[in-house]
Amino acid sequence: MARPRIVAFYSPQGGVGTTQYTASSCIRGQEHGLDVVGATLGRNHDLRPQLEYAGVRWQDGLESLPETCDLLVLDINSGSGLLDVVKPDLWIVPMRRHVNLDHVMSLRSSLEGAVWWLPTHGYAPRFLPAEARDTVTLARPIPDSDAMVESFDAMRSVWSSHPKSAAAAAVEPLVADMLTHVGLAGACGDLRRLSYRGKPKYTWETDHGYSAREEAARPGLAAYFESIRRQRAN
Repeated sequence: MARPRIVAFYSPQGGVGTTQYTASSCIRGQEHGLDVVGATLGRNHDLRPQLEYAGVRWQDGLESLPETCDLLVLDINSGSGLLDVVKPDLWIVPMRRHVNLDHVMSLRSSLEGAVWWLPTHGYAPRFLPAEARDTVTLARPIPDSDAMVESFDAMRSVWSSHPKSAAAAAVEPLVADMLTHVGLAGACGDLRRLSYRGKPKYTWETDHGYSAREEAARPGLAAYFESIRRQRAN
């Protein structure tokens, strides 16, 4: 099996929907018949119950990452110290109004690979700062919508909980564009929406020893992404 295509969602801002967009990407990939893994690099494992409820594989990224699958989607928490070793095919950086653009701009040197800025919560900048135009793509914005909040609370994709909402109409093309960018559009089968059974579990783990685990995981993660980089070059 070919190496996984890797997408990383990360934002220096909290509360912008990074985990929700990670879950949406995993769910839609699996709905297209792809072999998908979602993984968390961060102390809060709030991605795990969303994926488990949908029947999508989840991994603690500090423990292991898959050597083979079609799509690996990373949920990287805002306080991560691993940006320098993570090397995906695509970074997606959700942001909202009042974002510190100087901070976001300063991240560019840390993010190796293609970078999309994803305006969320109704934030709709008309253009990129001049100094970012050669290295950053501005994705189509996600509208401010109660549907996003309600779908997150229900632990369902927004197209499942609110199929006719403006949010669903924005998130579905975002994921389609993402799959195209990483070269998986041709591998997608017919869309078969996932079914949710039972009730979601609203509890998740917070890793209180995360800082030490993050530092201990650094060499293994660096080796993993170096291996991916070599495969990418061949």
